[in-house]
Amino acid sequence: MVASYQPAPPVSPDSVMAVRSKPAHLAPVGFFIIFPLTFITTFLLALKYKHVALIIPYISDTGDRPPESCVFAMFVSICSVVLGLSIFIRHLQINQHLSDEKTDRIRGLWNNVSSGFGGASAFGLLLVANFQEDNDYPVHYTGAAMCIWGGSIYFVFQTFISYLMREHLTSVYLLYGRVVLASFAVLFNMIGLVSTVAAIQHAPQGMPQNTTVSDWSPTDSYWLVHVLSVTSEWSLAFLLSVIVLTFVPELKRMKVVFPRLKIENISPEDE
Repeated sequence: MVASYQPAPPVSPDSVMAVRSKPAHLAPVGFFIIFPLTFITTFLLALKYKHVALIIPYISDTGDRPPESCVFAMFVSICSVVLGLSIFIRHLQINQHLSDEKTDRIRGLWNNVSSGFGGASAFGLLLVANFQEDNDYPVHYTGAAMCIWGGSIYFVFQTFISYLMREHLTSVYLLYGRVVLASFAVLFNMIGLVSTVAAIQHAPQGMPQNTTVSDWSPTDSYWLVHVLSVTSEWSLAFLLSVIVLTFVPELKRMKVVFPRLKIENISPEDE
């Protein structure tokens, strides 16, 4: 016996939108909630099992040992996917806007370059999640650099694109907010880079890959440099989630429509 299917009745576009669509702004909202909550959770777990000290541990140290490393890997991986989805939806929104307004191709090029850096940031976050500091030090910190610097460059580009579209898509207040946030991101990046290099060079025991917050004490000569490095890292993590949240007002105009599955009739001749 050959299975056969009756074609589904025609469905109007409005009903498809009502049943198979979700608000596009849920992705950045989800990232804003999950990203910082993950780091707070892993910090509390690491503190409970005495894997870090209470005073200013690096984010990587809070997810370096089990059981907190399991939570770190799973939820930071989810954050990576949600961040990539947010960047992709934002890319489509700007492309659609440029197509509707029939603007020059240069703005489309800015959007493509921006999304490239954003994608690198999301992929770097995935590397951070799955290659813990003690397991693969080079890959972990390569991913961290991709995430932090790629994300910062992405948001600088997005701020510039917001300026170009301030009369149509982006409000003036949102533009000003992104300028401030992007400026702080660049500032924290520069401070974090200089202080982290100095802290690693003068780390206790002379072994950066074995250096955790527990190895530092306020009596160390470079203690304040270390604190500045850690503070910059935590500030950038929370700043990243806030900047992604700024996409919400614009993405509220969009919906993500899920594809419909169409099953063709099967005849014996097709077997």
